[in-house]
Amino acid sequence: MTKQITYLNESSNFIRGLLYATLRLQELKCIWLLECEDLHHKAYIGQSLGYEKELPLILNRRLSELFNVDQRILMPIGFEEQMSYLHKQFSLPDVCKLLQKSLASWTKKQLDKTEAVADEPSKLLLTSIHEILLSSYAKIGETTLTGIDLQLGQLTNIEFKSASPVVKLLAYPARSDKLTYKDGQDFDEQDSSDLKLVKFIHSIAVNIEICAMEVCAFNILTYKSMPLDFKADMAQQIWDEARHFILLADYLESHMGTVVGQYCYNFDVWNKHQLGDGLEEQLAIEQVIQEGDAVGNNMGLIFQLKQRGIHEKLQAILEYINADESMHTKNGNKWLNYICQRKGLNYMDILKTTSQKINKKLPGKFQLHESIYQFLEFPDEYITYTNQAFQNN
Repeated sequence: MTKQITYLNESSNFIRGLLYATLRLQELKCIWLLECEDLHHKAYIGQSLGYEKELPLILNRRLSELFNVDQRILMPIGFEEQMSYLHKQFSLPDVCKLLQKSLASWTKKQLDKTEAVADEPSKLLLTSIHEILLSSYAKIGETTLTGIDLQLGQLTNIEFKSASPVVKLLAYPARSDKLTYKDGQDFDEQDSSDLKLVKFIHSIAVNIEICAMEVCAFNILTYKSMPLDFKADMAQQIWDEARHFILLADYLESHMGTVVGQYCYNFDVWNKHQLGDGLEEQLAIEQVIQEGDAVGNNMGLIFQLKQRGIHEKLQAILEYINADESMHTKNGNKWLNYICQRKGLNYMDILKTTSQKINKKLPGKFQLHESIYQFLEFPDEYITYTNQAFQNN
């Protein structure tokens, strides 16, 4: 007997429901990341966000392929009611873990009944998503909740609500009481001792990488109307910064005789980001100016370490970090230019305004080759401005 082919509408509805659920999981993990006090666990949450960064994008693409002309992100009936109940009963980490586990289970069940030929692209897609969800679940840790399951059928309900829950954020990301706060840097910039390098690497790990993760989580939660590609880029940066923290924390312990938390932390990166008026200024401050400066600064530090013939492993770590930072700058420029075009704003005006707000020299102290500026998607007007600035100096 010929197997009954699953109706296209059922497949589409599941993918639409899964799209909404993955976006909500992303938001919940961003809140968890901001509220988590343990820096290492923040990084694990960041890694899991990175694993899932493209799920909404590829689900949305498959929806279009299934002839869905409605591009709205719609809420499955009953989904948020279940989420609301869970939030009242359990901690945010347990809610995230339960939703993660349920999504993997839902996907597997839908996968098993997805038609192998007529809907082969969906079957392959769901196979990949199932594996990603399981890998990500392993990264954040298993839930302690047992005997609790979200309603699987709700994802395929054909009636949807278009409302979206309001997210309330903390004024500052959480930190453990065991850590010590101090305004400004915990080292003297003029110091050339080995201890200064240790404190500097500690500061990069704790004050830059961790805060950069939190800034990107803030952007995902605050600017919901931005395209799915933007959320994917922010999740990618969160993943990158998480890996940077893990690499540097491990190096501090294995090669520098110290651990994360031995020296003070600050919120300099977070505070500067919050000075921005709207996403365009916040992108200019974090991704374009500060990450852009970091590209040149990292190249300078790597060069110094090579000249002295020390910390070869750290040099390799910094090279990977710098490659990631270049992409953060590139993405920052991409989205800043996107906003400028849509709002009729002037790119250079925004950079000059924001550099003054954070008391940062524009351009930074290192001049890069013009091909690097072009790779980083700096517009011609910025390259001209930079060339003139360095000529005048």
